[in-house]
Amino acid sequence: MDPYYKKNLSVLGEPLKELLQRVAVMDSDTGIVEEALHLLEACTEGPYPILEKNIDSIAKEFRPTVLYLLNENNW
Repeated sequence: MDPYYKKNLSVLGEPLKELLQRVAVMDSDTGIVEEALHLLEACTEGPYPILEKNIDSIAKEFRPTVLYLLNENNW
């Protein structure tokens, strides 16, 4: 997903964004959740409806990142 590699992921962009949100909500491995949130922050743009709907399922250590993602368009 890194734009540096100049791959056209336009067809896969939304499915990947959805998958990363689901991983962030459902996975219990902190490293995987951290990487999913990093990719969402670095390579996608909101909205993030899955994160918004399931914010209570996010580990407390990742809530600041999720809140940032949910509110980044409000600045």
